[in-house]
Amino acid sequence: MSKYCLFALVILSNYAHAKVLTLDVLKENYKKNNFKIKSFEEELQGEVRNLEGAKSKYFPTVGISLGKENLSSSKIDQEENIKAIYGEINLFKGYRDQNAISKAKIDKNLSKVRLGFIKFKGELLIEKQYFQYLFLKKRLSILKFELRRSNTHIKMVKKRLSSKIITETDLLEFRLQRKKLQSLINYVSLELRTIKEYLVLNSGLESSKEYEIQGLLPHYKLISKLEDILNSRDDSFLVHQNSLDVKIADLNKKNSISNWYPSIDFKIEHGNLDETETGIESSQVSSKATLMATWEINLGGKTIYENKSKSNRLNAAEYRLKENRLKYEIRSRKLFSQLKMLENLILSEEKNTKLAKSIYENSLKEYKKGIKDSGALLSSSNEYSEMESRIYQLKLNYIHKKIELEELVSKRLQFKIVSH
Repeated sequence: MSKYCLFALVILSNYAHAKVLTLDVLKENYKKNNFKIKSFEEELQGEVRNLEGAKSKYFPTVGISLGKENLSSSKIDQEENIKAIYGEINLFKGYRDQNAISKAKIDKNLSKVRLGFIKFKGELLIEKQYFQYLFLKKRLSILKFELRRSNTHIKMVKKRLSSKIITETDLLEFRLQRKKLQSLINYVSLELRTIKEYLVLNSGLESSKEYEIQGLLPHYKLISKLEDILNSRDDSFLVHQNSLDVKIADLNKKNSISNWYPSIDFKIEHGNLDETETGIESSQVSSKATLMATWEINLGGKTIYENKSKSNRLNAAEYRLKENRLKYEIRSRKLFSQLKMLENLILSEEKNTKLAKSIYENSLKEYKKGIKDSGALLSSSNEYSEMESRIYQLKLNYIHKKIELEELVSKRLQFKIVSH
């Protein structure tokens, strides 16, 4: 007796020192520690810097020119120093700078959307594994309870066997059932450990510490309307990303058209300038202002073909957007219908589980009275256990569909928890 007490104290001590992990704790640690999220955060900062760099093209360039000028001929042999400061600004570049800023803004927005979706998708993945863990935990509890029932049944069968009421085969059937249950318990226990390790590692927690994952497998019911889900199409990540891709393709097309426009630059220089360019000796201080417009008249058809190519890519991006809008509608309608079907199925199976429990309890009473045989008792016990597990499996399937729909919509939907 003292050994059992000591064993119980050791287990209680381990649980007392184990850190409790809820769904919220797991998700917070995931967002804080996940390397993929950190990499997308760095990418977003990179796009912010790119936008700043694109805007900087509108600011003038200021610099210093230093050098030596050598003039040598049969009559002249002299060397002059060139020292000057200059300022240069691009006044117009066929809208290319403006388009570059617009594209940098879209890239920044796209990177921000991706980061948000990666965080959201990661939360959903943690949520999926968390509820898988809770389901297996409940499944293990059901199996252990069935094993205890099986041990009780075996004791009853042994008494009947000693009274020559039944044969050895009846006892063997119950023993086979017990061995099957023990194998299932071992398998589910292994799955539980695997998922627990996954949750701990993906949340960035120390694997060497003890953790206790707590929570209940909920029974959800969808409140959001299908119409609202369909109206959220353009806010979903996939469609939003495609719409930004269309904008980028459109800007690329505009960039190719901008090759037809001239480039206008303005430059001011002051100091000891190059004599060959100014006609003034480089030993004298002078100033020079240049307004230059360059217009490439013929690029060998390059602009025409480039423009056609960019038009094709824009068309392709627009078709992808239309395709993914259609996919969104098809998938959202399908998932919505599956959730509603599961809601009805769960209610129906809950009633069947209560009936299966009642049948088992009656079979047990009748077996004790000698009315029912061993086969009927074994069958009713198995049916009750399978129905009970099926209810939780259906609830888990509902959660998986819920997560799939929320990932498609890229936001949380309205669900209520059905209490029992």
